[in-house]
Amino acid sequence: MKMAINTGLERSLGEPKKRVLGPLDKRKTQTRCQSCAQRKIKCQGPFPCAYCVRMKKPCRPPVQPESTSSVTFVAASAQTRAPDSSTLVTTSPLSIPHLDEQMSTIYMRYFASFMEGCHITGNSAATSALDLLPLMDVSPPLRNMALAIGALQSSRRASVRSAQRQDDPRVLAFRFYAEAIQALKHRLEEPHVAASDDVLWSTFLLGLFELLSETSGQPWATHMLYGTSRLFQLAGPSAVRVTDLRGRLFDAFCVLESKRALLFGDDTFLSRDEWLLARQDYDVLGAEASSPMSRLLPLMYNLASFTRRLFAEIEAIPEALRPFHPALGTLASEGISLLHELHLRIQDITISQAWQDDPSNGLAKSFLHAMLLFHCRNFTFYTCFDNLPIPFLSPEEVREHTSTALATCSRIAADETFSGIPGIMLLFPLRMVGVHASDRRTRLEVLRILARIYQLGFVVADRIRVDLEECWASQDDIQRLS
Repeated sequence: MKMAINTGLERSLGEPKKRVLGPLDKRKTQTRCQSCAQRKIKCQGPFPCAYCVRMKKPCRPPVQPESTSSVTFVAASAQTRAPDSSTLVTTSPLSIPHLDEQMSTIYMRYFASFMEGCHITGNSAATSALDLLPLMDVSPPLRNMALAIGALQSSRRASVRSAQRQDDPRVLAFRFYAEAIQALKHRLEEPHVAASDDVLWSTFLLGLFELLSETSGQPWATHMLYGTSRLFQLAGPSAVRVTDLRGRLFDAFCVLESKRALLFGDDTFLSRDEWLLARQDYDVLGAEASSPMSRLLPLMYNLASFTRRLFAEIEAIPEALRPFHPALGTLASEGISLLHELHLRIQDITISQAWQDDPSNGLAKSFLHAMLLFHCRNFTFYTCFDNLPIPFLSPEEVREHTSTALATCSRIAADETFSGIPGIMLLFPLRMVGVHASDRRTRLEVLRILARIYQLGFVVADRIRVDLEECWASQDDIQRLS
């Protein structure tokens, strides 16, 4: 329970169950209504169910991906390789029933718009839809995932409606998704699959689709752990820069994987020496000089690994023996060293002009302040540290770091499209700000940004909102009792 409160999402996300490469199959059929599925509670059924009637919610049946065995992929014309976004409309549509060329064009445009606003690393060389077109020409799973994301994004715009006899865009999105999974399963059976750029990108986009369509975040974490992550490990650190597309995907994956490790209190293979060395060798070349988040990665891996070890070692000691156990002194000492490193990095970005007035710099700044709040909070859940010097923040310091992290998140969110930074990148800082927020004004600002992220498509933001509101209710009850 302590670890769940600490890392923020473990209670709702849970530990992904281990599965073989290709976590993309054998999914259970969902029989809960959409409201019960979102709340992760048992649905009493039928429609409307007892929960929806009691809460006066609309009771909607689950949206099930439909399988279409008649999908035929047609190679796109040479025009698709022209360096202009309009070329996205010339690709031939899939032979899914009722999908005409006009709707295929719309979905591809929405996918292109999604990619333009998905600069996860903050690097100006982020991958665009045009960069992926040559792979989509020959890769059924990748092309289907592009159409799935595009259809899902279009379904959220009131001005976009399917033509007469056209299926609902959201329904089509899940059909494309199901087809992508089937096509990917066949690709995974081929030899040397770990060296295929299209397979790597397909698994990565499958995970992003989950963040756009499912609120708990667990399917995304599963894809990260047993899809893209496993493929990179199979290929090895020496293969991540074989092609430019693979290198850019690896950069984005590293940032999201570090975020996953922090949210789940988990370790990551990227913290191993051979992977750190591969990253360090690449950074020395200067390719990531404009990517502040990339420079934070070793520190984020270190914090995630230490957090996991901190809780594991304490929980392994019988509670009665904890105050006298020598392991606590070692953990406290390491924690203070890590706190010192976080303080030094914050001082560096505070005095450096290179970190000013840039959304990607602001994102890295908000992460640093959130990481410091996160690290110190980890030590508050055990009384066995009461007589030891441990990482600690005074109430004034908590307010300072909370205010700074929130201010940078607000500046990034003020832009119509988060200045190219996807809203999911703000969830960790907002979660840390939220659990430390005691005043109504701060809480409302956190909720406003989360609502904005939700409106722009990343529905997983609603899980953070629900968790924070439950946390605040508990904090307020304790406050009233005291």
